[in-house]
Formats: sequence, C-alpha cells, structure tokens
Amino acid sequence: MSEAVGFQGGADEFGAGHVSGAKNIAYTRLAARLDEVPAGSPLFVHCGSGLRASLACAYLASLGREVVHVDGPFAEIPAAMKS
Repeated sequence: MSEAVGFQGGADEFGAGHVSGAKNIAYTRLAARLDEVPAGSPLFVHCGSGLRASLACAYLASLGREVVHVDGPFAEIPAAMKS
C-alpha cells in the first residue's frame, strides 16, 4: 500500500484540492511531525509549486523512506485520487 503526503502552502491550498487520504504537513514542521508520516510503504509527495515536495522528498529519502515526487499541476492528478 502507498500513502500520500501533501506539503501545500497552508490550509487554503490544501482545502482547494488534495489527494484523497493525504496528510498535509508544513515542510518547516516535517522533522517535528515525522511520526505522522507513514512508514513501510512508498510515499507519494506533492505540493502546489513542486519546491516544498522536492525538499520533503530529499529529507525523507535521507532517512531511508521510499518517496515518489509527484511533480506537476494538481489538475493532472487523476480525479479518482482527489478529494
């Protein structure tokens, strides 16, 4: 099973649309909230601009997590995955 983690720029961006079941974590709080990030399965990571997600991917990968940076506009994510 895989998990989705969003690093949207706040509640407004996350509320505008996100992958169903995704957790929204501020990149600047990732280290402090690491226990909320699912372990043991691939993580699909997305944000509005791509920058926060790429930084989060690098950090999580450095901790040995399997990550996939979902790059590109939210509109390109399949509708079945969105909330």
